[in-house]
Amino acid sequence: MRIAMILMTAAATFGLATKAQGSELRAAFEAACLRTPEIPALVARRAEVDARARAADALLPGGPWATVMHRTDALTNDRGTREYEAEFGIPIWLRGERGASLAAALTEGERLEAEIGARRLEVAKRVREAYWMVAEARERVAIAERRRSTAATLAKSMREQAGAGQVELVETKLADADARDAEVSLAGVRSELNQARIAFGVLTGFEAPAGFRESERSGATPAHHPRIVLRRAATEKALADEQLTWTVD
Repeated sequence: MRIAMILMTAAATFGLATKAQGSELRAAFEAACLRTPEIPALVARRAEVDARARAADALLPGGPWATVMHRTDALTNDRGTREYEAEFGIPIWLRGERGASLAAALTEGERLEAEIGARRLEVAKRVREAYWMVAEARERVAIAERRRSTAATLAKSMREQAGAGQVELVETKLADADARDAEVSLAGVRSELNQARIAFGVLTGFEAPAGFRESERSGATPAHHPRIVLRRAATEKALADEQLTWTVD
């Protein structure tokens, strides 16, 4: 039951990390978690920690064992030496050792889940920042495209007016220069957008969604922040290890 409570706590911790992601980014966020080496490595340790908890909750700290020995001199001088020796042992817990070992194993499970939650929060932050880099670059491209369109239209109009003798040639040259500058600026921001898209793809393996709406996080409290939970779990794990050491020593 304690393990089930640990997993429920971990699920709540994961919720805080994923709550920052809207439905548009959920799949990208989960993919980024899988592409972050530390998280799969930590998840793989769940089986190890669970095995330690089961071993600490067992009736005996280990299985019984038996040894049988036989010695004879029948093949040498045959003076009648016949010796048999049997040994049987059952390991037992020291007083308080079983409870201390179980507490250490369970707190290790809680610390592991808290660390996974904190890592996922870091990934959520990186995914969110990578998305907004793409979104900002898209906005700059849209602005640059409008500027290029306006500058091109104005340059064309100025050339027509210059042909009719309504404006000076220098004004046409200035309009053409502004149109070329707008074209260069557009190429620059398009390059930045492409780099932002590549960065998002490397992080998540997904294309950045067209839209994203920030989720409300009114339910989040400092006490349940993944980093705070990790610090608290690490402290409890250290205290449990200290108690186990004093018990066994």
